Amino acid sequence: MAALRVGDRTAYSSIQRSDSEAWLQSQQTLYDDYQTLKQQPNLILSGHALDVEIDGPRGRVLVEEILNGVQYARVWFYCRFDDGWRHVPPDYTFWGDQRLLESDQMAIRYWAVDEPFAQALASTLPAWLNAGCAALICADLPQLVVDIQPDESVETGWLADEPWHLRLASPFLHPVRMDQVWQPESRLAVAELLAKQLVSTAANGVEPVYPADAYYLRQVIASWLTKRFSGVE
Repeated sequence: MAALRVGDRTAYSSIQRSDSEAWLQSQQTLYDDYQTLKQQPNLILSGHALDVEIDGPRGRVLVEEILNGVQYARVWFYCRFDDGWRHVPPDYTFWGDQRLLESDQMAIRYWAVDEPFAQALASTLPAWLNAGCAALICADLPQLVVDIQPDESVETGWLADEPWHLRLASPFLHPVRMDQVWQPESRLAVAELLAKQLVSTAANGVEPVYPADAYYLRQVIASWLTKRFSGVE
Protein backbone atom coordinates (compact mmCIF):
# COMPACT_ATOMS: atom_id res chain seq x y z
CA MET A 1 0.00 0.00 0.00
CA ALA A 2 2.92 2.35 0.71
CA ALA A 3 4.19 1.85 -2.86
CA LEU A 4 0.74 2.75 -4.21
CA ARG A 5 0.58 5.78 -1.96
CA VAL A 6 3.93 7.24 -3.06
CA GLY A 7 3.62 6.08 -6.67
CA ASP A 8 6.61 3.73 -6.80
CA ARG A 9 5.88 1.21 -9.56
CA THR A 10 9.19 -0.61 -9.11
CA ALA A 11 8.58 -1.18 -5.40
CA TYR A 12 4.98 -2.20 -6.04
CA SER A 13 5.97 -4.67 -8.76
CA SER A 14 8.65 -6.22 -6.57
CA ILE A 15 6.15 -7.42 -3.96
CA GLN A 16 3.85 -9.18 -6.46
CA ARG A 17 4.28 -12.94 -6.78
CA SER A 18 2.37 -15.36 -9.00
CA ASP A 19 2.89 -17.89 -11.78
CA SER A 20 0.03 -16.22 -13.64
CA GLU A 21 1.17 -13.56 -16.08
CA ALA A 22 -2.44 -12.44 -16.44
CA TRP A 23 -2.71 -11.78 -12.70
CA LEU A 24 0.63 -9.95 -12.62
CA GLN A 25 -0.57 -7.77 -15.49
CA SER A 26 -3.82 -7.11 -13.64
CA GLN A 27 -1.76 -5.73 -10.76
CA GLN A 28 -0.05 -3.29 -13.11
CA THR A 29 -3.49 -2.17 -14.26
CA LEU A 30 -4.54 -1.82 -10.62
CA TYR A 31 -1.45 0.29 -9.94
CA ASP A 32 -2.36 2.60 -12.83
CA ASP A 33 -5.96 2.81 -11.61
CA TYR A 34 -4.79 3.89 -8.16
CA GLN A 35 -2.47 6.52 -9.59
CA THR A 36 -5.43 7.94 -11.51
CA LEU A 37 -7.61 7.87 -8.40
CA LYS A 38 -4.89 9.67 -6.44
CA GLN A 39 -5.49 12.72 -8.59
CA GLN A 40 -8.66 13.16 -6.59
CA PRO A 41 -7.77 15.17 -3.49
CA ASN A 42 -10.24 13.26 -1.33
CA LEU A 43 -8.62 9.81 -1.69
CA ILE A 44 -6.61 8.63 1.32
CA LEU A 45 -4.64 5.38 1.05
CA SER A 46 -4.14 5.11 4.77
CA GLY A 47 -2.77 1.57 4.67
CA HIS A 48 -4.54 0.96 7.98
CA ALA A 49 -5.22 -2.75 8.53
CA LEU A 50 -8.80 -3.24 9.72
CA ASP A 51 -8.24 -6.97 10.15
CA VAL A 52 -5.22 -9.27 9.87
CA GLU A 53 -5.16 -13.07 9.79
CA ILE A 54 -1.98 -15.17 9.62
CA ASP A 55 -2.04 -18.93 9.05
CA GLY A 56 1.48 -20.29 8.62
CA PRO A 57 2.81 -18.91 5.34
CA ARG A 58 -0.54 -17.37 4.38
CA GLY A 59 -1.71 -13.89 5.27
CA ARG A 60 -4.94 -11.99 4.71
CA VAL A 61 -5.37 -8.28 5.39
CA LEU A 62 -8.45 -6.06 5.19
CA VAL A 63 -6.97 -2.71 4.17
CA GLU A 64 -8.68 0.65 4.62
CA GLU A 65 -9.10 3.25 1.89
CA ILE A 66 -10.97 6.53 2.37
CA LEU A 67 -12.68 8.31 -0.51
CA ASN A 68 -14.61 11.54 0.03
CA GLY A 69 -14.58 10.88 3.76
CA VAL A 70 -16.15 7.42 3.35
CA GLN A 71 -14.35 4.30 4.56
CA TYR A 72 -13.84 1.49 2.06
CA ALA A 73 -11.92 -1.75 2.50
CA ARG A 74 -10.19 -4.22 0.20
CA VAL A 75 -9.01 -7.75 1.00
CA TRP A 76 -5.36 -8.41 0.12
CA PHE A 77 -3.69 -11.83 0.26
CA TYR A 78 -0.04 -12.47 1.04
CA CYS A 79 2.30 -15.45 1.15
CA ARG A 80 5.65 -15.74 2.93
CA PHE A 81 8.50 -16.78 0.64
CA ASP A 82 12.23 -17.07 1.35
CA ASP A 83 12.62 -13.41 0.38
CA GLY A 84 9.72 -12.20 2.54
CA TRP A 85 5.99 -11.57 2.33
CA ARG A 86 4.59 -11.08 -1.16
CA HIS A 87 1.20 -10.02 -2.49
CA VAL A 88 -0.44 -13.02 -4.21
CA PRO A 89 -3.72 -13.87 -6.00
CA PRO A 90 -6.84 -14.39 -3.87
CA ASP A 91 -7.05 -17.63 -1.90
CA TYR A 92 -10.74 -18.09 -1.16
CA THR A 93 -10.02 -21.18 0.93
CA PHE A 94 -8.52 -18.69 3.40
CA TRP A 95 -11.69 -16.74 4.18
CA GLY A 96 -11.73 -17.38 7.91
CA ASP A 97 -13.59 -19.89 10.04
CA GLN A 98 -17.09 -21.03 9.11
CA ARG A 99 -19.85 -19.40 11.13
CA LEU A 100 -23.60 -19.62 11.62
CA LEU A 101 -26.23 -17.13 12.72
CA GLU A 102 -29.46 -18.99 13.37
CA SER A 103 -32.97 -18.40 14.66
CA ASP A 104 -36.30 -20.11 14.09
CA GLN A 105 -36.86 -17.87 11.08
CA MET A 106 -33.47 -17.92 9.46
CA ALA A 107 -30.01 -19.49 9.22
CA ILE A 108 -27.09 -17.55 7.72
CA ARG A 109 -23.99 -19.58 6.87
CA TYR A 110 -20.78 -17.73 6.10
CA TRP A 111 -17.05 -17.35 6.73
CA ALA A 112 -15.38 -14.90 9.10
CA VAL A 113 -14.50 -12.27 6.49
CA ASP A 114 -18.22 -11.79 5.85
CA GLU A 115 -19.20 -11.16 9.47
CA PRO A 116 -20.30 -7.54 8.80
CA PHE A 117 -22.41 -8.66 5.84
CA ALA A 118 -23.98 -11.53 7.78
CA GLN A 119 -24.86 -9.16 10.62
CA ALA A 120 -26.48 -6.73 8.17
CA LEU A 121 -28.62 -9.55 6.78
CA ALA A 122 -29.51 -10.83 10.24
CA SER A 123 -30.66 -7.39 11.37
CA THR A 124 -32.86 -6.83 8.30
CA LEU A 125 -34.31 -10.04 6.86
CA PRO A 126 -36.46 -11.02 9.88
CA ALA A 127 -38.23 -7.65 9.69
CA TRP A 128 -38.88 -8.20 6.00
CA LEU A 129 -40.30 -11.65 6.66
CA ASN A 130 -42.53 -10.33 9.44
CA ALA A 131 -43.76 -7.37 7.39
CA GLY A 132 -44.43 -9.55 4.37
CA CYS A 133 -46.36 -12.13 6.33
CA ALA A 134 -48.36 -9.47 8.14
CA ALA A 135 -49.42 -8.04 4.78
CA LEU A 136 -50.13 -11.37 3.10
CA ILE A 137 -51.40 -13.29 6.14
CA CYS A 138 -48.89 -16.10 5.61
CA ALA A 139 -49.06 -19.44 7.32
CA ASP A 140 -45.92 -20.69 9.05
CA LEU A 141 -42.94 -20.21 6.75
CA PRO A 142 -40.04 -22.60 6.23
CA GLN A 143 -36.74 -21.48 7.70
CA LEU A 144 -34.93 -19.11 5.34
CA VAL A 145 -31.38 -20.36 4.70
CA VAL A 146 -28.78 -17.92 3.37
CA ASP A 147 -25.35 -19.01 2.18
CA ILE A 148 -22.70 -16.32 1.67
CA GLN A 149 -20.00 -17.63 -0.66
CA PRO A 150 -16.55 -16.21 -1.48
CA ASP A 151 -17.09 -17.13 -5.10
CA GLU A 152 -17.40 -14.66 -7.97
CA SER A 153 -19.43 -17.13 -10.03
CA VAL A 154 -22.29 -17.14 -7.50
CA GLU A 155 -25.35 -15.24 -8.66
CA THR A 156 -27.93 -13.97 -6.20
CA GLY A 157 -30.81 -16.41 -6.23
CA TRP A 158 -32.60 -19.45 -4.84
CA LEU A 159 -31.22 -22.95 -5.20
CA ALA A 160 -33.13 -24.75 -7.94
CA ASP A 161 -34.63 -27.45 -5.72
CA GLU A 162 -34.76 -25.46 -2.47
CA PRO A 163 -37.02 -22.41 -2.82
CA TRP A 164 -36.11 -21.01 0.61
CA HIS A 165 -32.35 -21.47 0.23
CA LEU A 166 -30.67 -18.27 -0.96
CA ARG A 167 -27.10 -17.94 -2.22
CA LEU A 168 -25.19 -14.65 -2.22
CA ALA A 169 -21.66 -13.81 -3.30
CA SER A 170 -19.48 -12.17 -0.67
CA PRO A 171 -19.32 -8.39 -1.13
CA PHE A 172 -15.70 -8.54 0.04
CA LEU A 173 -14.66 -10.08 -3.27
CA HIS A 174 -14.37 -6.44 -4.32
CA PRO A 175 -13.67 -3.17 -2.48
CA VAL A 176 -16.50 -2.58 -0.02
CA ARG A 177 -18.00 0.57 1.43
CA MET A 178 -17.85 -0.26 5.13
CA ASP A 179 -20.88 1.78 6.18
CA GLN A 180 -22.90 0.06 3.45
CA VAL A 181 -21.58 -3.50 3.31
CA TRP A 182 -24.92 -4.74 2.02
CA GLN A 183 -24.79 -2.87 -1.25
CA PRO A 184 -27.97 -1.28 -2.65
CA GLU A 185 -27.99 -3.46 -5.79
CA SER A 186 -27.78 -6.65 -3.72
CA ARG A 187 -30.31 -5.36 -1.21
CA LEU A 188 -32.83 -4.64 -3.98
CA ALA A 189 -32.25 -8.04 -5.61
CA VAL A 190 -32.84 -9.87 -2.33
CA ALA A 191 -35.91 -7.75 -1.59
CA GLU A 192 -37.40 -8.69 -4.96
CA LEU A 193 -36.64 -12.39 -4.56
CA LEU A 194 -38.10 -12.51 -1.07
CA ALA A 195 -41.20 -10.54 -2.05
CA LYS A 196 -41.96 -12.90 -4.93
CA GLN A 197 -41.34 -15.93 -2.75
CA LEU A 198 -43.68 -14.67 -0.04
CA VAL A 199 -46.41 -13.95 -2.59
CA SER A 200 -45.99 -17.44 -4.06
CA THR A 201 -46.12 -19.03 -0.61
CA ALA A 202 -49.22 -17.06 0.37
CA ALA A 203 -50.88 -18.34 -2.82
CA ASN A 204 -49.93 -21.93 -1.94
CA GLY A 205 -47.66 -22.08 -4.96
CA VAL A 206 -50.49 -21.52 -7.44
CA GLU A 207 -49.11 -19.67 -10.48
CA PRO A 208 -51.72 -17.53 -12.27
CA VAL A 209 -51.47 -17.59 -16.06
CA TYR A 210 -51.11 -14.49 -18.23
CA PRO A 211 -53.35 -12.60 -19.04
CA ALA A 212 -55.54 -13.44 -16.04
CA ASP A 213 -56.28 -10.59 -13.62
CA ALA A 214 -54.64 -12.61 -10.86
CA TYR A 215 -51.39 -12.56 -12.83
CA TYR A 216 -51.29 -8.75 -12.84
CA LEU A 217 -52.43 -8.52 -9.22
CA ARG A 218 -49.61 -10.81 -8.16
CA GLN A 219 -47.05 -8.63 -9.96
CA VAL A 220 -48.40 -5.50 -8.28
CA ILE A 221 -48.29 -7.04 -4.80
CA ALA A 222 -44.74 -8.35 -5.30
CA SER A 223 -43.61 -4.94 -6.57
CA TRP A 224 -45.23 -3.19 -3.60
CA LEU A 225 -43.51 -5.54 -1.15
CA THR A 226 -40.15 -5.08 -2.89
CA LYS A 227 -40.42 -1.31 -2.53
CA ARG A 228 -41.48 -1.64 1.10
CA PHE A 229 -38.52 -3.90 1.90
CA SER A 230 -35.85 -2.02 -0.03
CA GLY A 231 -37.06 1.53 0.40
CA VAL A 232 -36.49 2.06 -3.33
CA GLU A 233 -39.34 3.59 -5.29
